[in-house]
Amino acid sequence: MRLSKRSMAGVLGVFGLGCGGGDDELRNGYVRVQLLRSESQASFPDEGTSRVIATLQYGECLSDFYADNPAQRQEGTVGAGDFGDGADGGEGWLDRLCDGSVEGTAPCEVVSIVQNVEVGRLTVTYDVEEFHDNSQVVFGPLPTIATAGCAAGLLPTVRVVSNDSLRGEDVEGNVIWNAASFDPLEVATGPNGVIRAHRGSPE
Repeated sequence: MRLSKRSMAGVLGVFGLGCGGGDDELRNGYVRVQLLRSESQASFPDEGTSRVIATLQYGECLSDFYADNPAQRQEGTVGAGDFGDGADGGEGWLDRLCDGSVEGTAPCEVVSIVQNVEVGRLTVTYDVEEFHDNSQVVFGPLPTIATAGCAAGLLPTVRVVSNDSLRGEDVEGNVIWNAASFDPLEVATGPNGVIRAHRGSPE
């Protein structure tokens, strides 16, 4: 597997506020999704995880943002470059998510970013060499607070969909783990936005 080389600050409750990515000029930022062992596990051995899939639901502000700004969607004139590799302009989050700039991120390569505006979900698929206790991935792109322009009282949040919001597959595509629980269930765009998933076993 080939691996890529690669403000508004503060915290409101569990929400991390800011651009993410360390560049105040970016339209988009990220949240992090971290995998932890379950309370019943003394350790978390890697069992051959080859691929990690993360799916999160847009909150009200981001759903409204993409409804009102079709150019920013993945297939839009602006969004194509932001969701893609940036070769034709744009922010190039296909490469940014695994460029190693966020401390503690598992070595990875993004296989795909898929936005489904109709149901308000974003799915990112990563190839990894290993994924164990405390491993994390960077999830995005997600509009920053400045970009999203949320209505009063709202933040640009994403939330957990189900236990399969984070899952791992082996090299043959078999699901070998998912999440038994999450804490918190919802975070806002920014480097302090972290969803912690406790490992479970698929039924």
